Amino acid sequence: MYFSILVASLGFICFFIWYLASDTASSRRVAGLGAIIASLLTCGIALYPLNQTIKLGLDLQGGTEFLIEVQGNPNAQALDQAASVIQKRLDVYGTSELSIQPEGNNRLKVQIPGLKSTMVDSVRQQISKVAKLELRLVPANQQEILMAAAKNNGHLPFQYAQDYEILQEVEKDAKGADVKSQIVVERQVQMSGKHVSRAWYTFGQIGQAQVDFQLDSVGTQIMAVEKISAIDPASISRSTMYTAT
Repeated sequence: MYFSILVASLGFICFFIWYLASDTASSRRVAGLGAIIASLLTCGIALYPLNQTIKLGLDLQGGTEFLIEVQGNPNAQALDQAASVIQKRLDVYGTSELSIQPEGNNRLKVQIPGLKSTMVDSVRQQISKVAKLELRLVPANQQEILMAAAKNNGHLPFQYAQDYEILQEVEKDAKGADVKSQIVVERQVQMSGKHVSRAWYTFGQIGQAQVDFQLDSVGTQIMAVEKISAIDPASISRSTMYTAT
């Protein structure tokens, strides 16, 4: 297709030069007509096929629109973060024409042109799904537990399965590539996300991305008294709180 566009464009240039260099009216008419035809041909080739080169909006091809209300009193940054989360959730549907725009102070308008009626319920569930934050302890002997699981075809042996769970962890290396590993966490949830009063995106000491959070008074009490005293103080540097979901 690109070669055809190039040929048609060269034809337009040739006719246009002929038009400028012509001395007679008849030659100019022929050259002008050729330039017009070449330009139309170039545009036609560039737009073919129309269903792939021109993205029709919701008003032309139909689709579905959702109006989402964000709880609380979100600021502009919070709305942008919510829109980013929804965008990532809907990427699995291949909705390249997806549009997410703020509507008022606490709402987002999500427009998905061409969405099939059979997928509406699935998309609605994906959008309205609430993220759940759980904080669990990483045991000091997690390497021992991982080795036992490796010897058991990747499954936790019975003596560990009741109390622990293996989760997949993805981190970025120095080059930005994903590094996948496994981490062991307790099945018992030590603290839920309801005690997180504020969270923000930041960078660590060596420039790695991380999420810092601030706990309310109840969460601070749980972290400071009940949970830290439940583990060996010597292993505190290795036993950290982990976000499970």
